[in-house]
Amino acid sequence: MTPTPTSSLFALSNRTILVTGGVRGLGLSIAVSLLESGADVVVFDLISPDHPDSVSDWTAAQATAAAHHAKLSWISLDVTDADAVASAVDAAFSSARPTHPVKGLFNSAGIQFLKPATEIAPSMWRKVVDINLTGSFLMSAAFARSFTGQGGSVVLVASMSGRVANKGLDCAAYNASKAGVVQLARNLAMEWGDKIRVNTLSPGYIRTALTDALLQQEPEYEKTWLDGSLLGRLSTVDEFRGPAIFLLSDASSFMTGADLVVDGGHTAV
Repeated sequence: MTPTPTSSLFALSNRTILVTGGVRGLGLSIAVSLLESGADVVVFDLISPDHPDSVSDWTAAQATAAAHHAKLSWISLDVTDADAVASAVDAAFSSARPTHPVKGLFNSAGIQFLKPATEIAPSMWRKVVDINLTGSFLMSAAFARSFTGQGGSVVLVASMSGRVANKGLDCAAYNASKAGVVQLARNLAMEWGDKIRVNTLSPGYIRTALTDALLQQEPEYEKTWLDGSLLGRLSTVDEFRGPAIFLLSDASSFMTGADLVVDGGHTAV
C-alpha cells in the first residue's frame, strides 16, 4: 500500500456525503464539518431549510459551502418511506458532480420521547423504531444498491443508550431502537465486506435546544446526567465533528462493524 500523508487522512475532497436529519442539530453540525473537509453534502430531512428555527443556520452552512467551493443541497425525505428513500438516494447519486461521486452516508435522523413502558402506545413505539432503526436500514440499503465502487463508508448514529439503561429516564423504545442500530451495522459490515465500511457513532448526552427545554421542565435530570459523566458535563454537537470525520474518511480505513462510543465516560463505569 502507498501510505497516505497524515495531513490527507481526514480529507474528504472529491466526494459527496449524504446526511439524514441534517437541517439542524447534530446533523447540520456534521454537514458543515464535511463541507469544511472538502466534501459536497446532500441533506435529507422533512424539516425545510426555510423553517424559522433553521433558516439562519442553513444560511451559514451555505456560506461555508461557498467558501470551500463545495455544493450543499437539500432533499425533503421521510426516512421510513421505502420508495421515497430509494428515489431520493438514487437522485443524489445521479446529481453528484462527476468530480465528487457519492462515497459516504451519515445517518442521524431520529426521534426520542419519554414515557413509562406501561404507557407507551403501540403506535408511538412503532414510530420510534421506524424512524430510528428502519430508517437506518432503508437508507443504508439504498446507499449500497446505488454505490458501485470501493471504499464507501456508512455511519449510523446510535447512542450510548443502546448499551445501557438511562438512569431516571423512561425511554425503552428509544434505547431498544438504538441497540438495534448497533446490531444492524455489524450485520451490514459483514455483508458488504471491503466494498462499504459500516460503523456506528454512539453519543452521550448532548446539550441542545431540545435538551435545554427538557431540563427546564425536569431540572433533576441534569444532576442525574452529570453524576454519570466522568467529565462532569454534557457534550455539545460540535464535539462529534471529529469522530464523524474520522469514520467517514480514510483515517478509519481498517475499521468496520465497530461502535465508536463518545459519551464523556458515561458507560465506562
